[in-house]
Amino acid sequence: MPVNDHPLADFRSHPGDALDDLLTDHVASLMAAGAVKLKAAAQDGMRVRASEGAASFRREEKLKACLEVAREQVSRLKAPVDDDPVGETARKQAAQRRAAEEREARIEAALARLPERAAIKQGQGKDPKEARASTTDADATVMKMGDGGFRPAFNFQYATDIESQVIIGVEVVTAGSDQGQRSPMVEQVSERCGQTPESWRVDGGYPGMGNSTRWLGRPPSMRPCRRLKTRQSTFTKRRQRTARRWLNGGNVWEAMRPRRSTRIARRLSNG
Repeated sequence: MPVNDHPLADFRSHPGDALDDLLTDHVASLMAAGAVKLKAAAQDGMRVRASEGAASFRREEKLKACLEVAREQVSRLKAPVDDDPVGETARKQAAQRRAAEEREARIEAALARLPERAAIKQGQGKDPKEARASTTDADATVMKMGDGGFRPAFNFQYATDIESQVIIGVEVVTAGSDQGQRSPMVEQVSERCGQTPESWRVDGGYPGMGNSTRWLGRPPSMRPCRRLKTRQSTFTKRRQRTARRWLNGGNVWEAMRPRRSTRIARRLSNG
């Protein structure tokens, strides 16, 4: 029989501690074999689109109204199952009641997350009453994606051993920015592996929020990755060369000519 999507999703999301222990055992085995040496580690974040739609986000007033409707639906579906607990109709009603109870739990989780979202809004200078949370997944947050649009998403943080390219740390955060995510990952890797990498490389989006002083033991050296410089066009380089020659007293018109024309002119002038 095919696997139901609901138990499969529960299996992939609920046993977080077991999956974390599995990653620890995996990294420990590679360290014991000498494959992972933890001389240098790199960290980066990746925004992953959530399955929730933007229309599922509600403000506090609307969430409370949805919660009342969900509770009424749960109480209405409980009575028929108690009166007639056998038959196909009873199983169908039990499934409907379970779905209603799950929706009620999701709305309660959304209301519980509103204070956090309101504090973020207030820190950004916006009205805290405009904070919203999703009725289908309270952990989802509207983030700015790579194409410039805003969608519900999660921020996946990965830390890898640079030499072996093995993942040594994983974290899923609800913040849309990478600021402040460096210290928690360093602490996770230090606790998981029993040692801190000698160097920790991140891009320019990580420094900030005073997180550079929170380390376990000796802080690793922070070397941000170099940004790739755009290649200058030949015309731009020629203009800079012309300006330098003009400042040094050279002939501006001759400096602006192509090299081949300049060489031909010199040969003609020399006879």
